Amino acid sequence: MTIAPLSAIAALVLLTVSAVSGCESSAADTSKKPAVPFAAQLGPASARIVARDGTLFPLATADHELGAVCVVEPFGIKPAKPAQVSDVTTVYGWALCAEKVAGGGEGGENLIAPAVFDLTHGRVTLPRDGEDTYGSDLKRLFPGSLRAYAEASPIDLTALQSQLDALLAH
Repeated sequence: MTIAPLSAIAALVLLTVSAVSGCESSAADTSKKPAVPFAAQLGPASARIVARDGTLFPLATADHELGAVCVVEPFGIKPAKPAQVSDVTTVYGWALCAEKVAGGGEGGENLIAPAVFDLTHGRVTLPRDGEDTYGSDLKRLFPGSLRAYAEASPIDLTALQSQLDALLAH
Protein backbone atom coordinates (compact mmCIF):
# COMPACT_ATOMS: atom_id res chain seq x y z
CA MET A 1 0.00 0.00 0.00
CA THR A 2 1.46 3.34 -1.05
CA ILE A 3 0.38 6.38 0.87
CA ALA A 4 0.48 9.75 -0.87
CA PRO A 5 1.84 12.95 0.67
CA LEU A 6 -0.40 14.68 3.21
CA SER A 7 -1.49 17.44 0.83
CA ALA A 8 -2.61 14.95 -1.82
CA ILE A 9 -4.53 12.86 0.72
CA ALA A 10 -6.18 15.93 2.23
CA ALA A 11 -7.30 17.02 -1.24
CA LEU A 12 -8.62 13.52 -2.00
CA VAL A 13 -10.49 13.40 1.30
CA LEU A 14 -12.07 16.80 0.64
CA LEU A 15 -13.08 15.82 -2.91
CA THR A 16 -14.40 12.46 -1.79
CA VAL A 17 -16.29 13.99 1.13
CA SER A 18 -17.94 16.42 -1.27
CA ALA A 19 -19.08 13.55 -3.46
CA VAL A 20 -20.18 11.38 -0.56
CA SER A 21 -22.00 14.20 1.20
CA GLY A 22 -24.26 14.65 -1.81
CA CYS A 23 -25.30 11.00 -1.67
CA GLU A 24 -26.61 11.00 1.86
CA SER A 25 -27.58 13.90 4.03
CA SER A 26 -26.82 13.75 7.69
CA ALA A 27 -28.66 15.51 10.46
CA ALA A 28 -25.59 15.52 12.74
CA ASP A 29 -24.19 18.92 13.65
CA THR A 30 -20.50 18.60 12.81
CA SER A 31 -19.69 22.11 14.06
CA LYS A 32 -19.47 20.67 17.59
CA LYS A 33 -17.06 17.87 18.38
CA PRO A 34 -18.89 15.07 20.18
CA ALA A 35 -17.88 14.47 23.78
CA VAL A 36 -15.82 11.28 24.00
CA PRO A 37 -15.30 9.78 27.46
CA PHE A 38 -11.59 9.10 28.14
CA ALA A 39 -10.50 10.85 24.92
CA ALA A 40 -7.21 11.97 26.49
CA GLN A 41 -6.22 8.33 27.07
CA LEU A 42 -7.81 6.82 23.98
CA GLY A 43 -6.20 9.13 21.40
CA PRO A 44 -2.62 8.08 22.29
CA ALA A 45 -3.65 4.42 22.74
CA SER A 46 -5.15 4.45 19.24
CA ALA A 47 -2.08 6.14 17.76
CA ARG A 48 0.19 3.42 19.18
CA ILE A 49 -1.75 0.80 17.20
CA VAL A 50 -0.51 2.37 13.95
CA ALA A 51 3.09 2.07 15.09
CA ARG A 52 2.60 -1.66 15.76
CA ASP A 53 0.32 -2.49 12.83
CA GLY A 54 2.72 -2.83 9.80
CA THR A 55 0.05 -2.27 7.13
CA LEU A 56 0.01 1.54 6.95
CA PHE A 57 3.74 2.16 7.00
CA PRO A 58 5.36 -1.25 6.39
CA LEU A 59 8.92 0.00 5.88
CA ALA A 60 8.79 2.44 8.78
CA THR A 61 7.34 -0.03 11.25
CA ALA A 62 9.90 -2.66 10.20
CA ASP A 63 12.60 -0.23 11.32
CA HIS A 64 11.89 -0.20 15.06
CA GLU A 65 14.27 2.70 15.59
CA LEU A 66 12.22 5.05 13.45
CA GLY A 67 8.65 3.94 12.78
CA ALA A 68 5.44 5.83 12.21
CA VAL A 69 4.15 8.53 14.52
CA CYS A 70 0.47 9.41 14.78
CA VAL A 71 -1.93 11.59 16.68
CA VAL A 72 -5.59 10.66 16.85
CA GLU A 73 -8.59 12.83 17.61
CA PRO A 74 -11.37 10.50 18.74
CA PHE A 75 -14.94 11.38 17.76
CA GLY A 76 -16.63 8.21 18.98
CA ILE A 77 -16.15 5.00 20.93
CA LYS A 78 -17.75 1.62 21.45
CA PRO A 79 -19.37 1.07 23.83
CA ALA A 80 -20.67 4.65 23.85
CA LYS A 81 -20.85 4.94 27.64
CA PRO A 82 -18.07 2.88 29.22
CA ALA A 83 -17.67 2.75 32.99
CA GLN A 84 -13.89 2.90 32.65
CA VAL A 85 -11.32 3.34 29.88
CA SER A 86 -10.53 -0.40 29.80
CA ASP A 87 -14.15 -1.08 28.74
CA VAL A 88 -13.58 0.67 25.39
CA THR A 89 -13.11 -1.81 22.53
CA THR A 90 -13.23 0.53 19.52
CA VAL A 91 -12.21 4.13 18.86
CA TYR A 92 -13.48 6.10 15.86
CA GLY A 93 -11.22 9.03 15.09
CA TRP A 94 -9.26 11.16 12.69
CA ALA A 95 -5.64 10.10 12.41
CA LEU A 96 -2.74 12.28 11.32
CA CYS A 97 0.39 10.20 10.81
CA ALA A 98 3.90 10.55 9.41
CA GLU A 99 6.95 8.37 9.01
CA LYS A 100 9.76 9.30 11.32
CA VAL A 101 13.15 9.70 9.64
CA ALA A 102 16.68 9.61 10.98
CA GLY A 103 17.61 12.97 12.48
CA GLY A 104 13.98 13.81 13.32
CA GLY A 105 11.21 15.23 11.22
CA GLU A 106 8.77 13.71 8.75
CA GLY A 107 9.58 11.19 6.06
CA GLY A 108 7.97 10.91 2.66
CA GLU A 109 4.84 9.08 3.80
CA ASN A 110 1.94 10.98 5.41
CA LEU A 111 -1.62 10.11 6.18
CA ILE A 112 -4.75 11.93 7.27
CA ALA A 113 -7.91 9.89 7.40
CA PRO A 114 -10.87 8.81 9.48
CA ALA A 115 -10.03 5.46 11.02
CA VAL A 116 -11.45 2.72 13.20
CA PHE A 117 -9.10 1.52 15.93
CA ASP A 118 -9.82 -1.96 17.29
CA LEU A 119 -8.24 -1.79 20.74
CA THR A 120 -9.01 -5.44 21.48
CA HIS A 121 -7.05 -6.83 18.52
CA GLY A 122 -4.65 -3.94 17.94
CA ARG A 123 -5.79 -3.19 14.39
CA VAL A 124 -6.61 -0.05 12.46
CA THR A 125 -9.00 0.08 9.50
CA LEU A 126 -9.24 2.94 7.02
CA PRO A 127 -11.73 3.56 4.24
CA ARG A 128 -10.19 2.61 0.91
CA ASP A 129 -9.34 5.33 -1.60
CA GLY A 130 -11.47 5.57 -4.68
CA GLU A 131 -14.74 7.03 -5.87
CA ASP A 132 -16.46 3.64 -5.79
CA THR A 133 -15.15 2.45 -2.44
CA TYR A 134 -14.64 5.40 -0.07
CA GLY A 135 -18.32 6.20 0.51
CA SER A 136 -19.35 2.57 0.90
CA ASP A 137 -16.47 1.99 3.32
CA LEU A 138 -17.57 4.96 5.44
CA LYS A 139 -21.04 3.43 5.66
CA ARG A 140 -19.60 0.02 6.53
CA LEU A 141 -17.02 1.20 9.08
CA PHE A 142 -18.73 4.04 10.94
CA PRO A 143 -22.06 3.90 12.80
CA GLY A 144 -24.70 6.23 11.37
CA SER A 145 -24.48 8.56 14.37
CA LEU A 146 -20.74 9.11 13.72
CA ARG A 147 -20.60 9.00 9.94
CA ALA A 148 -20.99 12.77 9.51
CA TYR A 149 -17.79 13.32 11.53
CA ALA A 150 -15.93 10.82 9.36
CA GLU A 151 -17.26 12.52 6.20
CA ALA A 152 -16.89 16.17 7.18
CA SER A 153 -13.47 16.19 8.89
CA PRO A 154 -14.51 18.66 11.63
CA ILE A 155 -11.04 18.57 13.21
CA ASP A 156 -8.51 21.23 14.07
CA LEU A 157 -5.76 20.15 11.69
CA THR A 158 -3.40 22.86 12.95
CA ALA A 159 -3.61 21.54 16.52
CA LEU A 160 -3.09 17.94 15.38
CA GLN A 161 -0.10 18.95 13.24
CA SER A 162 1.44 20.72 16.25
CA GLN A 163 1.03 17.57 18.34
CA LEU A 164 2.54 15.47 15.53
CA ASP A 165 5.49 17.87 15.12
CA ALA A 166 6.20 17.63 18.86
CA LEU A 167 6.26 13.83 18.66
CA LEU A 168 8.51 13.87 15.60
CA ALA A 169 10.97 16.15 17.38
CA HIS A 170 11.61 13.57 20.09
